[in-house]
Amino acid sequence: MATYWITFRIAYESVGGRSYDDRYDAFTEAIVANASNYWAQTTSFYIIESSSSIDTLTETLKRKFAPSKDLFLIRQVDTKSAKICGQNEDNDIFIFMPYLKRA
Repeated sequence: MATYWITFRIAYESVGGRSYDDRYDAFTEAIVANASNYWAQTTSFYIIESSSSIDTLTETLKRKFAPSKDLFLIRQVDTKSAKICGQNEDNDIFIFMPYLKRA
């Protein structure tokens, strides 16, 4: 079992026939479905415990949103393992997290 944090931004527009609400709901439902436990008390941020690998979680979440408009970042808490996926316009994140990989 691993602990991850996930932060995300869903663009407030329809993409590929899916509304903001459709993508937000699908994304957050996928997070919860892959978690044995989770904390979600702040906006667009989850901490979860999951038996899934970071690669599996990344691929699952990637299918639930629009990479051309949306963005998420996932990090395994006890390791230097992290992935970023989607529309990132500020590459300073790679300075803060030099181990970060694009998904």
